[in-house]
Amino acid sequence: GRDDLASSPFDEILQAPRDVNLAAKDENGNYVQQPNPEVAYQNPLWTEATREVNTTGNRALMSAQYAWSPFAWLTANATVSYDRREQVTRTYIPKGTPANVGADGTLDGSISFNHVWTQTWNAEAQVSLRRDFGPLNARVTGRALLERDRTETGTRSGQNFILFGIPQISNTLPENRNSSSTEREVRATGYLVDTGLDYAGKYTATILGRRDGSSLFGPDARWRNYYRVAFAWRMAEEPWFNIPGVSEFKLSFARGTAGGR
Repeated sequence: GRDDLASSPFDEILQAPRDVNLAAKDENGNYVQQPNPEVAYQNPLWTEATREVNTTGNRALMSAQYAWSPFAWLTANATVSYDRREQVTRTYIPKGTPANVGADGTLDGSISFNHVWTQTWNAEAQVSLRRDFGPLNARVTGRALLERDRTETGTRSGQNFILFGIPQISNTLPENRNSSSTEREVRATGYLVDTGLDYAGKYTATILGRRDGSSLFGPDARWRNYYRVAFAWRMAEEPWFNIPGVSEFKLSFARGTAGGR
């Protein structure tokens, strides 16, 4: 847990008139709310001293990796990670605390709780196959991606305490209580297949297909397909190639599409 600032005192100090004594205190040793009554300005030191704002939370992290290679031509690996965070912020203004300068003064104390909970999953799995068929070398890679992000928020508050010194929502009338909550989830999924061919080190080709889905888009644009095809010819490897001073010469062609969130 931690104690937080009740406001943004740095900004308020910059806006304070030069002749206002922010360190002024009354006969009881407390900071004065309005050191200069002729100036509609509230002392940020008084604001921090008359209310409580604290935050408590916890977080859990987990990750795992797995690799598997039963054959020389087959490899597989997977990773997964998990992140869970929870945070509760409590704001308390005791009964009898004067209202902010310029307010109507009807608020007689308040308490609120703001709860934020998030959970994130990320996972990836990949399988690769490599085989030689004489002069032909082939490689095929398949990959899958998954993302899940969920956030829940909740707020409870009560105003105008009935009794002094009881910082609980039950110390307010039902009509002075409020609560709200929100829920948000973002999902993303992706699949990819990549094939590469190499013949005698002279002719290469790659073919890739990808399909991505995201919940951030509407039904008509939620899924998209992408591709890439590429070919190359290393003419320098041909027995008839002989250009003085040139050790590598390659012709290539590629076409495809790309995109992302």
